[in-house]
Order: sequence, then structure tokens, then C-alpha cells
Amino acid sequence: MMRSLLANFLLTPIFILVAVFLAGITPPIGTNNSKSATSQVIDLTILILNLEMGVSYVAVMGWRISSLKSAEIEEQCLDCHKQIQEKEVQIKAVIQSLHSQIKAN
Repeated sequence: MMRSLLANFLLTPIFILVAVFLAGITPPIGTNNSKSATSQVIDLTILILNLEMGVSYVAVMGWRISSLKSAEIEEQCLDCHKQIQEKEVQIKAVIQSLHSQIKAN
């Protein structure tokens, strides 16, 4: 299950981010600087924005996964705490029963 969450929320955006990055870098390398400096700056700005959006997406998805895990662990802790309280009640009942048996004998 952890693998599927990792694949869905982290690996996919990383692959998209790498593809966008390579797509943004490949045309300037392939041409002989036929683009104007303004056009190259605009392309670089768009590339940087795409990178920032990708990193932000990965960060948000990581936070989402960790918050879901935190909620799951908190629920498990509450269940354990409830079970401990039930066992304490049972132990006290057994101790009272033993005390009453000792007094009766």
C-alpha cells in the first residue's frame, strides 16, 4: 500500500517535472541561439515556474500522506489506550475478587 501511495503521489509528479525540465532545456540546446534574448528569458521563467509548481506539488502530497499516516497512528493509539483501560478494570476486578476470597477463607 505504501508503494502505491508513493507511486501515485510522488513518483508521477517527479517524472512529469523531469519531462518538463528536459523539454524546456532541449530546444535552446538544439538551436543555434536563433531565439531572441527576451524569448529565452521568458522560456527560462516558464521553466522555473514549472519546476516550482512541481516541487510544491510534491511537498503538498508528502504532507498529505504524512497527515493521513498521523491520523491513522493517532487512531491506533486511542484504541490501545481504550484497551489498556479495559484491562485495568479487569485487573482491579480480579484483585477485588481475590481479596474477597482471602477474607472469606
